[in-house]
Amino acid sequence: MSYSYFFLFNYRGLRMNSIAMVTKRPKLVYCFIPKNACTYLKRFIRFVSGDYNNTADINTLEDIPRIYTHFGPMKSAQKLHLSHPKIVKQLNRAGYKFMMSRDPYTRLWSGYLDKLYLPEFWHMHGKIIMNKIRVNPDPYSLRCGHNVTFEEFLTYVAFNLERGNKLDMHFHQSYIRCNPCEMKFNLIGKLESFTNDFDLMLNDTKLTSRIKTGRDSNRDRALEEMKTLTAYNFDVGNIWDRKAIHNPCAVPVEVAERLWHAFQVNGYIGDDTIFPAQEVYSINTRPGVRDYLLETFTAMRNSASDEEKNVWKRQRIFYLKKAFMKVPLIIRERIRDVFTLDFEIFDYNPEPEYVFPADYVSNYNNTVVTWPWKKKKPKPQQKNEKT
Repeated sequence: MSYSYFFLFNYRGLRMNSIAMVTKRPKLVYCFIPKNACTYLKRFIRFVSGDYNNTADINTLEDIPRIYTHFGPMKSAQKLHLSHPKIVKQLNRAGYKFMMSRDPYTRLWSGYLDKLYLPEFWHMHGKIIMNKIRVNPDPYSLRCGHNVTFEEFLTYVAFNLERGNKLDMHFHQSYIRCNPCEMKFNLIGKLESFTNDFDLMLNDTKLTSRIKTGRDSNRDRALEEMKTLTAYNFDVGNIWDRKAIHNPCAVPVEVAERLWHAFQVNGYIGDDTIFPAQEVYSINTRPGVRDYLLETFTAMRNSASDEEKNVWKRQRIFYLKKAFMKVPLIIRERIRDVFTLDFEIFDYNPEPEYVFPADYVSNYNNTVVTWPWKKKKPKPQQKNEKT
């Protein structure tokens, strides 16, 4: 998708806070934004530069494991910080620069599901939100950070962004990560048209014949994503073990049930499928539950007809709308406002029907917002002792 740099002139000077992945031959500059096809495009950069485990069986870029994609060493490609204006100027002189944008609302929903409904961020942001946002949290929730609601998550995001506080990169505005007015992108793609935009980029860089992907085969993309997320979320427990992070809530059964429901929400499996609690409880070991789920999900997808899979896909918008409708209107409006520049710069509708129904009436100016943010107790003043 092309953009007019004359239109973007108003946004010059908004310094970026991101990292670009840069390959040498051909020179590609990928400004990555989490939750905007980030894993796939990082795999692409690694595949082009050969930055993957050579001992593994890697035939297509999708074969690079998710854990290695994000945390593996970089031997050929570089990571450069875009917060330095000199680096941005250097990158603007040469190379094919690209990024992916995404609707801010679906990005937030996806970020919540992947990072807070599933266990990866429970021990960090989950605990913070429990402590700062929830009124009278129980000790178990404070210790685990495992049951943050979508409303609490959006409240946390809106409160911090309104005040200019730093947030995790998965929840920040996209323009903070990649500003098209500062970096002269050759391609600004959209997740909503990812296949066409990715193919355009391959064509522009003459990589169409070189890059092997599984997109043109009969591989089930939803099943590939299910396998990746299942393995990743059970591997997160292994990472916690190595870092001596103990979370009593991230037990195999809990993680398995969360994955099952997350895949229903994403439209990968049907609403009528029942979580096999008895079978999972009888296993109750991390590797055993992981392998059982992988086998079960594979069997479910392989046995489903195309018509069934299309019905499952339609569950996505149902759950998306249901999630936002549970959030108070004032919080939805605050989220809309803090992401205003993302809507304008990347051309997204700030009031889609699934967030703001056609009959909604704003009481914005008449509403006094009382944020449930717990104030720090003031330090007691020291009395001046007479000498």
